[in-house]
Amino acid sequence: MRYPTLPIGEARELAESFLRSEAPGTADYAAVEAATVQHGTGGDVDLDELAKVAAEIAAAVEGYETGEPDHIEAKFAVPLFEALRALPPVILDDPDFWCYLSLRYFWGFIRWRENATFKVGESANYLKYVSGRTVTESVLNRMFIRGQIADAAGQPDLAYSVPHAVDLWRSHVIRVSTSYAPEVAAAVVRSQSDSRLNTTDLRAFAKRLNRLNTNVVTVLLTADEAAAHVFGTRDLDSGT
Repeated sequence: MRYPTLPIGEARELAESFLRSEAPGTADYAAVEAATVQHGTGGDVDLDELAKVAAEIAAAVEGYETGEPDHIEAKFAVPLFEALRALPPVILDDPDFWCYLSLRYFWGFIRWRENATFKVGESANYLKYVSGRTVTESVLNRMFIRGQIADAAGQPDLAYSVPHAVDLWRSHVIRVSTSYAPEVAAAVVRSQSDSRLNTTDLRAFAKRLNRLNTNVVTVLLTADEAAAHVFGTRDLDSGT
C-alpha cells in the first residue's frame, strides 16, 4: 500500500507560509501535495472517509462560538479513529504520515485548537501539534488514541463523557502506562465523570495508579477488575 508523508522540514516551511498568508487558518493544499513524499508500493491508501471527518470538523469549528476547544477534539476522536483503523501499523507508526494529514486535511482545525502557539517564526512552539512525533502533543495522534481506547472499551462516548478533559487524557491516560489497558483507561475516565477530582488530587491519584500498574498485568483485567483497581487506588489517595 502506498501512502503519503510530509517530512518535518517541508512541514515547517509550509506552516510558516500559511501563517504569513492573508488567511492563516487556510492551507495551500496544492503546496502540501507538491511537498509530499510517497512511501510503500501498490495502490494508494484510501483517505476518503478521513476527508469526510475533516470536513465535519471544519464545519463544527466554523459554527463554534464559545467554550472549551477540547469539545471538538473529544467529539470527533472516535470518528477519526474509525476512519483510520483499517490502516496497517507501518503507516500508523510513521510520524510523517500524521504530519501530512495535519497540514493537508486538518491545518485549520489544529491551528484553531492550539491557537495561542501558532505565531510566525515560532515553529519550535507549535510544530509539535502537527508533526506526529509526540503522541501526547500531536492533535491527531492524541485524538486517534483517545478514540481507540474508547472503542476498545466498548464505550465510544467515553471519548467525550468528561468535559474539559484534554489534560486528563493527555497527561494521565495517553502519556502513561494506563493507555495500554483500555479497561483501566476507561475506568480512570469514568471515575472523573462520576466524581471529578481537582487538578492537584487528580495528579496525585494518577501518579499512585501508575506506580501500582507496574505490579499488575493491567491488560488482562476485566472491566469489573479494572474498576476495582482504579477506584480502590483513588479511595486510598482520598483517604476514604
